[in-house]
Amino acid sequence: HRPLPAPSARLARRALSAAPAAAKPGPPGGSDVPRLNIGIFGAMNAGKSLLMNRLAQQEASIVDATPGTTADAKTVFIEIHGLGPAKLIDTPGVDETGALGAKKRAKALAVLKECDLAVVVVDARRLGTGDPLAAERELLEAAARACALPALVFNCRGPPPGPEAVEAARRGLCEGLAALAVEGAAARGVSFPYDRADLDGAHALALDLHAGARAGP
Repeated sequence: HRPLPAPSARLARRALSAAPAAAKPGPPGGSDVPRLNIGIFGAMNAGKSLLMNRLAQQEASIVDATPGTTADAKTVFIEIHGLGPAKLIDTPGVDETGALGAKKRAKALAVLKECDLAVVVVDARRLGTGDPLAAERELLEAAARACALPALVFNCRGPPPGPEAVEAARRGLCEGLAALAVEGAAARGVSFPYDRADLDGAHALALDLHAGARAGP
């Protein structure tokens, strides 16, 4: 993927909170139009497909309470106001067990390497429970090594977590990502394209994706 200038990265992050008003259908796949690659990642039933549909303003991905409903990557092309053409990619949950789960996880990680912006969706009900959010941390580390900018969306299915809980989770998940990104860039023989603060200070939103309305800071 192409390194994304920091101002454009911040615009892309803001587009998450501005959606759905910020998006409209974009140029079809296969065109030569430069586009931003935005991948949506997370555990099963975190709300990835809900976010995909919200950003795309269409039923692009199947939403169901059955874990593992998303079996393969789903792509939609949109136009983000103030940023331009973008490709949204919904991915399978990375925490499914068994041989099929391993294949889905490998697919998600392969998609991540193509992304400019990696949006990790977290079920906010897991905050404050002692859950280490290991799958989400693994995704963020892989994103950093691929020089994809991270963003976090905490999906609130009920009373939203307080700002302190969101910030504590954000800090814990993003600690040390900049160092991993610098190492990853050096291993590939390229320069680290972002400010370190763009990784360790990853953008975080608390949203009620089921209601499609903002639920937190």
